[in-house]
Amino acid sequence: MKDGLPKNSNVMDHSTLLAAFIEAWDVQQRANLKLLDMVGEDHLNASYASRVRDASKLFSHIHNTRIMWLESMDALPEGVRKIDKGANPKLEAIRTALEASSEAIKGIFPKLIEKGKVPGFKRSPLTFFSYLVAHEAHHRGHIIVALRISGHALKQEEIYGLWEWDRI
Repeated sequence: MKDGLPKNSNVMDHSTLLAAFIEAWDVQQRANLKLLDMVGEDHLNASYASRVRDASKLFSHIHNTRIMWLESMDALPEGVRKIDKGANPKLEAIRTALEASSEAIKGIFPKLIEKGKVPGFKRSPLTFFSYLVAHEAHHRGHIIVALRISGHALKQEEIYGLWEWDRI
């Protein structure tokens, strides 16, 4: 067994599948937080063009999209709130928000897997999960480009480090 998954198994029971979803979600969340740390407080205002979201607003958008889905499923935990679109949150506020919404998203996986469907989404829980991860990776790319264009390019090894999921 590697990472909680049976070797050479073509069939996963619900608890094994849930463990795999949570492991993958946790890794991609750590990639978000790793990038947030690379951006740092000083470069949260980095943007790749005028009138587009800067890094702080892109991280906020990731969080707010999670909140939108949680609200649509009536699964938003008490105290977890959207970040106002006009706000310029500080690094620690972004981190706290991302951590809270990440835990809340993880909390819906068991029900979605058990039921085999996602309210408000036409495809499977796995496709929904993939959508969430792809959406967040897409915006991590925007943030990396914003840093480069604004003169604060990350080192190649830092960028590659975001894709070393065996190490994150």
